[in-house]
Amino acid sequence: MDKNRYILIYGYLLARIYFGFYPKGKALPSIYQLSKMFGVSTITSREAIRLLKEKGYVAGSHGKRTIVIFDRSKSGKPPLDIFAEKETLEDLFQSLYLLVPSVFYQSYLVCGEQELEHLEKILDVFTEVWDEKSLHYLFYLVSRLNNPLLNDLYADTLLYSYPAHLLRFYNEPDWEETYKKLESDSRKMIDLRKRGEHKALWKALHTTYLAYDPEYASVDRRKSPKQTYTWGKKDICHSIARELIYRIYCEIYPASTFLPSPKILSQEFSSPIITIRRAIGLLNKLGVTESINGKGTKVLSIAEGREKIRWSEPSVRKSIMTYFHALHIFAMNCKSVAEALFPYMDKAKRELARNKIIAAKESGYTEAVAGICFSALLENSHLCAIREIYLRLEDLLLWGYPLVYIAPRLHMDDWVDMLVAGIDSGNGSLFAQGLEQIVRTIFVSSRKKILSVGIDAAKRIELPALSPVPLS
Repeated sequence: MDKNRYILIYGYLLARIYFGFYPKGKALPSIYQLSKMFGVSTITSREAIRLLKEKGYVAGSHGKRTIVIFDRSKSGKPPLDIFAEKETLEDLFQSLYLLVPSVFYQSYLVCGEQELEHLEKILDVFTEVWDEKSLHYLFYLVSRLNNPLLNDLYADTLLYSYPAHLLRFYNEPDWEETYKKLESDSRKMIDLRKRGEHKALWKALHTTYLAYDPEYASVDRRKSPKQTYTWGKKDICHSIARELIYRIYCEIYPASTFLPSPKILSQEFSSPIITIRRAIGLLNKLGVTESINGKGTKVLSIAEGREKIRWSEPSVRKSIMTYFHALHIFAMNCKSVAEALFPYMDKAKRELARNKIIAAKESGYTEAVAGICFSALLENSHLCAIREIYLRLEDLLLWGYPLVYIAPRLHMDDWVDMLVAGIDSGNGSLFAQGLEQIVRTIFVSSRKKILSVGIDAAKRIELPALSPVPLS
């Protein structure tokens, strides 16, 4: 299944045309509405409409509404290429259970009185299409967190899974009841938020998510699906750069020494030399290293890196905010993810993670501990989609490296000790609490540092509230 965003929007619209949501003669949402709904550019939305026109489903000239010309009564089955595999969607549904309730919980908490009233107005609007107001409601809710990276993830997963979900629900006699119940549950959650009943809200979000598709929720996913969900395009260069930064953090490559040659790194990472050079170029841009003709790539000290970085450059500011948005997502749900995945780490993997965590602590680079934990958890994950999503986010964290140039360095020994205690005792809850506190400490410190260099966009991102007690 093609993962270009305009192809996903095309699949979303085509599914709605085939199943009669947009019957012959009805206008599609405008280019602007589609762009706002899914957080994409108008160019992307226009490409999706262009493809529908090209294949004869809709018609419309420039400046006029796009009208459906497809006659559903004379149609066969919709193209199979708009549907993701069932096993892939089961894996994605269960993976998102570790993320979505936490995200919506934080979204409700940041909503003020006016925003809660706006959510109610969305539900009050009459629409002939039962799921349309729910889609609008949920996307508006996610957008309250002011995190474009999160908006992108939510839109991508929704668009990817939507045609297959619609196909399944449409063939069920009471499929409209699913969305009626979702609307009713949404009203209850607004009421819980207004009354400050946060534990009840937390539980309602988990219950509602699982009830949306109990079949996908109940499947025991231990075997990887043939096709896995991927968010965006995997960037090997970023993965290599992240590993090199980790080694520099832990002084495997100390300041003033030189990295191994691109040829040696190419052999180690089984990647082309040009990919290695791109990764090194990224480190140079971040002020981590400096390539010197005839000598190699030198690891810079913090003082040297501080002189190299240019905080006022738009590309640097954008990179820093990308890091912060990724960190924000981790802060919202790392506890849920850690609690779910910890049991799948075998004894050997836990011991390896423990040794790396202690080494980072002893070298004074406790900021690296979160990355060590994520890598250990994901390596043994029984869910492919959560691994793909978290690895993508983890790669984006490397953009935050320049923040080490700004004092003070973090000391999180108490939380690190909690992590180690969790590993030693096999207590996943204790491990998850330690990881959550480490990520939150990094978040608070990063926000202060980002604001100190004049990147005011960080003001819009708040520290997520602690989640209530784990569900029994």
